[in-house]
Amino acid sequence: MAAEAIVRFFRQGQTRMLIKRLEAAGVAMTQAAHDGPKPLSQMAFVFTGELQHMSRADAEALVRSLGGTASSSVSRLTSYVVAGASPGSKLAAAKTLGVRVLNETQFKQLIQKK
Repeated sequence: MAAEAIVRFFRQGQTRMLIKRLEAAGVAMTQAAHDGPKPLSQMAFVFTGELQHMSRADAEALVRSLGGTASSSVSRLTSYVVAGASPGSKLAAAKTLGVRVLNETQFKQLIQKK
């Protein structure tokens, strides 16, 4: 059974030594719970173009940390498209599908309201 194999693995001396070395090197062995509010729950965001005050990866991580989802493509399920400088075809897709488009400032205001 898989559970028994996992228990045996973590009982081995070599595994325990490896874990101690990893802890000594600063590797966190637990993950902090994210029990905070999730104001963007049930919302999906797509980012297009270059944002001025944060990277796309940071913006997507912010959305996820607040309970939303970040996608790379626009669909009818998309709540908002955030358009930075030089947006691509995602902006046109948003307009075609009737998805609300925000600029970076409007996105920040939305986040602060939530």
